[in-house]
Amino acid sequence: MAQVDTIQEPWKLLTQASVNVKTLTDLTAHTAPYLAYGTTWATTSVPHSAQNPTNWPSNAITLPLQTNAILLCFLVADTNNDQVTGKLWTQNGNGAAFDLLTLNPIQSGTAICQTHPATGQTLRHFPFTSGGTTEIKAGDTITGATSTETAVVDRVDLTSGTWAAGDAAGNLYATSISGAFTATENINLSQVIFEFTSGSEEPAVGQKISGTTSSAVATLNNVVLESGHWSTGDAKGKFYVTLVSGTFQAENITYLSSTNIATILDPVLGNMAAVTTDVADFRYADTITISDNNTGDSINVETTANGMAIVGPIDVRGAKGLFFDWDTDLGSGTDGTDGICLWKEY
Repeated sequence: MAQVDTIQEPWKLLTQASVNVKTLTDLTAHTAPYLAYGTTWATTSVPHSAQNPTNWPSNAITLPLQTNAILLCFLVADTNNDQVTGKLWTQNGNGAAFDLLTLNPIQSGTAICQTHPATGQTLRHFPFTSGGTTEIKAGDTITGATSTETAVVDRVDLTSGTWAAGDAAGNLYATSISGAFTATENINLSQVIFEFTSGSEEPAVGQKISGTTSSAVATLNNVVLESGHWSTGDAKGKFYVTLVSGTFQAENITYLSSTNIATILDPVLGNMAAVTTDVADFRYADTITISDNNTGDSINVETTANGMAIVGPIDVRGAKGLFFDWDTDLGSGTDGTDGICLWKEY
């Protein structure tokens, strides 16, 4: 059979799921684009129909007019041969939902996809726990406390806990990864925090400060005044810096030609989170089994040269909405298996 992929059409995001979050309540606070409903909205005694048309997911897509058929492909965030499952639903003009296909299993292969085909964002990520109390944000550089490897945070997907409570957990999506992080190692922010007292002159962000005793040098990223005044010499707060050279200690600070502009305590470089595994990758699903087909047609599953299985073409004439409802992780993955469902017109 001829290759089914329509190369000229871009892949678009249908749904993206996390096994950690499955409810509509969590959806509003979750940073992933889309996530699984599981069976919470589609449980019914009526075959192939949703519980209630008003329960049609708000994050379902509206199909362009005169769409005849579609193709599907999948990415799975775990090791090769891990399995997830899910169901493709459509909605007709009257709002009724119908389950076209059940795919069980959707199995990850060996081919790695590091960039989201639909959004262009990095897919490389570090599962983490025990995050806090300093929040890790996009743009931060993180360093492995054991490996000393570094990475730049692209975005943070918080799935449970809070930074303030020190129990934040989720995934850090990162770029510029220098090497292999060590599983279960602590990670630190490359930015150091100096608590200061007796401040008499405010240094400018972007300038260098140095330790009067240690001669260590750092670049100032931010100054937070918590109490007192610079003019009266009793300013108190925090310097946020990036280390340049040397090791600071509890000492006075020199800025430009001024010495003793403030006194810092020992610098704070705490453990901001604990990485549970080395960097995790999304993998193309290369094996997909259609376990239930309600289309009335024979549906093809074909694997491309890059190891990606494509499902389709799937006839969607008469449908106005489209949604892929993920189910639970079927495999042995322990990092919270995520899935990405992509679609395009055929």
